[in-house]
Amino acid sequence: MKNFIFPIICLFLATTAFSQEVDKFEITAYGVNGYLVEEFPKMTAAEIFAKVEKWAEYNIRNSEYSNYSKIKNEYLTYHLILSKAVYSKGFAKHFYNLEFDVEYRFKDNKLRIDVLNIELPSPYIDGPDAVLKGSSFVFSIFNKDGELRKRKETRMLKPQIEKVLNDLFQQIISELKTNPDTVNDDW
Repeated sequence: MKNFIFPIICLFLATTAFSQEVDKFEITAYGVNGYLVEEFPKMTAAEIFAKVEKWAEYNIRNSEYSNYSKIKNEYLTYHLILSKAVYSKGFAKHFYNLEFDVEYRFKDNKLRIDVLNIELPSPYIDGPDAVLKGSSFVFSIFNKDGELRKRKETRMLKPQIEKVLNDLFQQIISELKTNPDTVNDDW
């Protein structure tokens, strides 16, 4: 039993120790560099929760199926798949889907956004997948030691992923700050 509990405790401590609040997401060999926190002084956690959930209904296709965890006014989790969101360019452009889990946590008047489990599958049936970290035999952004690869085809994926993630979450945050109802009724 001790052999089972000790690794779980170590894993928990390692993941919480490396999580930190950041201003913007950056990709590392192990995932994302931390989490975003945004404060909404005039809103309660329940109001922020309702608006994020409503934003998801309007902007995430099949949001009821991609939402796999929900604790009212506290926690939401979605599995997102952005089709052909990033590409590498060697002899030809090769696109990759961007798949990840996003956790929204609501506390007081704050919203916390975590990105987990980033995957880069090929949208093509027999196309190669990309990974964040791997050996020289895999198409990876970082080598097995966690260093950014020297090849332009793999290096160019990192800033693209960061841009997609930061743009997506800035869209949510600005929507919450500017539009009280998340829907434009001026039609």
